[in-house]
Amino acid sequence: MSRIELLEQILEARFDLDYAPRELKAECQRRLFSLVDKAIHGKNVSRYELLHSLHDRYVQYKRVRRKREKLSMSQRLRSQ
Repeated sequence: MSRIELLEQILEARFDLDYAPRELKAECQRRLFSLVDKAIHGKNVSRYELLHSLHDRYVQYKRVRRKREKLSMSQRLRSQ
């Protein structure tokens, strides 16, 4: 897996954790931490440090994804 693919998976997992229903939060957090642990393996960086350094990138990812989802929803409503 390339580093870019891993980054995309981390951003997606964080988004999933932020928007997951309460009963799925623990599972989403485990997935996120597993991906983050994979990214920091062998490096002197904590989970918190990596997630903090990705914050701006995550905000951008979230904005794009929510915009895409809103467009998709409006297109579905128009086709009905």
